[in-house]
Amino acid sequence: MVEDGDPQVRYAAVTQLATVGSRDRERTLRAVRKVLWNPEEDATVRAGAADVLGGLRFHEAYPDLEKLFHESKDWVVRFSIVAALGEMGVPEAFSILVEALQSRDEPLVQLAAIGALGELGDERARAHLEPLMNNADASIVERARFALEALDARRGKST
Repeated sequence: MVEDGDPQVRYAAVTQLATVGSRDRERTLRAVRKVLWNPEEDATVRAGAADVLGGLRFHEAYPDLEKLFHESKDWVVRFSIVAALGEMGVPEAFSILVEALQSRDEPLVQLAAIGALGELGDERARAHLEPLMNNADASIVERARFALEALDARRGKST
């Protein structure tokens, strides 16, 4: 079904891998990478593939996501990559998330980056998130508040 002619069917098939893909991680990773790196594939299907990598915490796919983040022009792909990186919890993702935070022309990517920085749990994010508490956009302020609360919660667990 991942190779069906209908992009909606392909999207549904790819996203289902998030629930069944943990049984055969190697096979799942190969299938998802094939979708992710197919430049002819529909952007939403590629975004779904990034979601699967994050949901299943395929840390070994971080280099794929990093490269595609910089190469893709599709906001939905970039959005899904940023969200996946937060879920994965890969410390190396910090610089990409800070970069995505500057995506003023992609407001949903920026919002995803704010949340992902909170999920990542890296205290360096605080310096990037605290200034957002004074932003004119209420959705940015709210997302930053949640991200800072996530950092606070992690700090409380480690003390």
